[in-house]
Amino acid sequence: MSRFRVPLLLTAFVIAVPTSASAATKVVDAGVPLASHRAFWGQYGSDVNAFFPSQITIRVGDAIRFRPSGFHTVHLLSRRGGRSSARSLLPSAERVSGALDAAGQPFWFNGQPHFDNAPALLKSNFGKRFTFTGAKELLSGFHTKGSRKAMVVRFTRRGTFTFVCDYHPGMKGSVKVVPRSRRVPTAKRDAADVRKVLQLYLKAAAPLRQAAPPERVINVGNAGAGGLELYDFVPKVVPVPVGATVRFQISPGSLETHSVAAGPGYPDTQPASYLGSIARAFEAVRADPRAIYPSDPPDTPSVLVPTSHGNGFWSSGVLDRNPATPFPASRDLTFPAAGTYVFSCLIHKYMHTEVAVQ
Repeated sequence: MSRFRVPLLLTAFVIAVPTSASAATKVVDAGVPLASHRAFWGQYGSDVNAFFPSQITIRVGDAIRFRPSGFHTVHLLSRRGGRSSARSLLPSAERVSGALDAAGQPFWFNGQPHFDNAPALLKSNFGKRFTFTGAKELLSGFHTKGSRKAMVVRFTRRGTFTFVCDYHPGMKGSVKVVPRSRRVPTAKRDAADVRKVLQLYLKAAAPLRQAAPPERVINVGNAGAGGLELYDFVPKVVPVPVGATVRFQISPGSLETHSVAAGPGYPDTQPASYLGSIARAFEAVRADPRAIYPSDPPDTPSVLVPTSHGNGFWSSGVLDRNPATPFPASRDLTFPAAGTYVFSCLIHKYMHTEVAVQ
């Protein structure tokens, strides 16, 4: 085959793309479109931290319906550029005080800053309409629980504009706004392209559960390329001898945030339990410091026995791989006593794993 054949074929494909001069509104999903949730979650327990489509072209005066399809935001950057300016968790001027464990002993993080959800993200603009010129940034905030209303944005200036998610670093897209005289791909063509991309993600999701981390390492979630994430622990059961140390880590390439804990109760099915009450605070303005901070000082070895902190409590604190946050990517934990220890993610409450110490 001639080395010039591939570029020529690509050119032919671009020319053949159907276009329309009358498109008025297009759709961008923040996360996997709802119609595909069953395929991703039901089969693979996975989701994709990406926009669908991630690149879209419209004409001046046309609009985009940004639909919330997961725990994401839509942050349109201004013409001056820039990047996401609102992290989900921000340190407060107020300090933790009076935090005691189940044995009545003070936690080490008393005196450390509280962490609050960013005010700019708590105000939701989903369900509202805006006109965007690029002069000022526009933030959607998080969508109201139970609501899937779109944020509709009409673009009145030509140019290419970037949008990002404030919660998942690296999740971004762009909208190209061209003159009204230009022809653009139809919404039908955009939807067809999205379906092709989703099929590629589904194919890549299947092996994520089988990916084996190093010995005595538990991946909290597992990441694929392009924002693909498995929302489960890998592996699900880890047998180790007494005295072993296990590392809980955010998998390489992940855009996610997790917080791992052991203790009384299951956060997903027992919301009134010890762990359930800690996990619920992630939905409030102020997060529970028992979930934000590790249960033991970060500069000392962490040990778990059935009587830790009076009730077998241990927390990794928040874990992520975002260099813009103060949180680490992993925590080590030593098991000096035999038993089966159950761990849950306090942010994604349905995630569980076991360490069987023999």
